[in-house]
Amino acid sequence: MKVDLHTHTHFSDGSISPKDLVNLALARGIKVLAITDHDGMTAVPEAIDYAKDKDIEIIPGIECSTTDKVSGNSLHIVGLYVDYNHEGLKKICSDILARKRIGFLKVIDYINEVLNLDIKAETIMKRSEGQATFVHIAMELVDMGVFDSISEAISSFQKGGEFYIKRKTELFLDAREVIKVIHEAGGVAILAHLSKYKNHNKFITQEEQEVLVKRLKSYGLDGIEVYISDCAKEDTLFVKSLAEKYNLKVSGGSDFHCEDKKPYAPLGGLDITKKELTILR
Repeated sequence: MKVDLHTHTHFSDGSISPKDLVNLALARGIKVLAITDHDGMTAVPEAIDYAKDKDIEIIPGIECSTTDKVSGNSLHIVGLYVDYNHEGLKKICSDILARKRIGFLKVIDYINEVLNLDIKAETIMKRSEGQATFVHIAMELVDMGVFDSISEAISSFQKGGEFYIKRKTELFLDAREVIKVIHEAGGVAILAHLSKYKNHNKFITQEEQEVLVKRLKSYGLDGIEVYISDCAKEDTLFVKSLAEKYNLKVSGGSDFHCEDKKPYAPLGGLDITKKELTILR
């Protein structure tokens, strides 16, 4: 049974609708699909309703932008099996999005200043059916010829990149608080794509990664994404060893957004099967 537990729709920074995502999953032979849009759950009820009479299970999910207050680095916590009507979870989503918007506008202003451009926030926002994100800024820069790829553009916003701005006043909610609210919403909290953070100059060494996992476990972290796209075999094995050492559930998914602009993360491309994941109920 093929499974993908990390995907995005056009309600965050993905490229397709919830219905089209379900149809694509069905075409790829996926039987269990989690929709984990960034900091919002608008897509979930639409996908669940559409999939009712189809041979696929939709897991309600979310990917929350959080901060590890000890290191000061941002990271993502995926919530699976959450109640998408939970008021506490909706409240932190609203809070996170308000903070993200401040940083989003600052980065656009800074890019315009450095490159002598006149990119309008409204233009970027039209690229999204829901929340505009840094990925949408990246898309605009690629279309303008500033960068050759989405990943290259996104790297420019990260620590060490040419458009990185340290946004102390817009730090996301503490990971401890986000994990707590995910639990209150009936969900399980999963650390997303740990090995990818080093591409953005965060949690680079295995020692740093283990310290983070140990700290998050003390906050109540339930699991970790072991199987992720575009990941070296040694990284997968290391994260799997952390899951075993700290008694964490194993999750995984493609982190599907758009196969045209992110061809390294095709939906279902990892061929993860149910037996490889301990997170599934």
